[in-house]
Amino acid sequence: MLTHNELTSLPWSLVVIADSKIIANHQILEINGNFYSAHSSSIFPNHYNQQTRWYNKGGQVILFELQSGTFARLEPADIIKSTVDEFDGFEYGKVFELRNGQKWRQTDGLNSPCSPGGTVWVFNHSIIRVANWNFDVPVQLLK
Repeated sequence: MLTHNELTSLPWSLVVIADSKIIANHQILEINGNFYSAHSSSIFPNHYNQQTRWYNKGGQVILFELQSGTFARLEPADIIKSTVDEFDGFEYGKVFELRNGQKWRQTDGLNSPCSPGGTVWVFNHSIIRVANWNFDVPVQLLK
C-alpha cells in the first residue's frame, strides 16, 4: 500500500467520470467507456470536475479527487449498460427487454410499480438497476 506522500507524487492524469451508480453496495464508475468498482473508505463524491485525476499503470488504477482529498482503488467491474423503453415496475418473473437486444428475467419477489424506463445497469450478470430506482433486483440472462 502506498503512503499519502507516495500517492500525491504519482504522475496523475486528468479523467472524466461519465457516470456513477451505487449497485449492490459497490460504487460503479464509468470512465473512458469502461466500468470500475471503487474501493475506498468513503463514497466518492457524486460530482466530478477538473479536480478528478487518475493513475493507471499496469492495470493498477487509483482515482484521486483533489477537492475532497478522496482516494479510491479501482478494479474493473462487470457491467452491461443499456436502456429500456418499456418499464412499468418490478415483479417476480418479469422480463426486461434491453435496447441492446438482451432479455433479463427478475428472479426474486420484489414488487414495485415504477415510472417509465431509462438507463439500465446489469452488475455481475446477476443484479439489475433501472433508471434512478434504488432497487438492486436479482436477474437471470435469457437472451
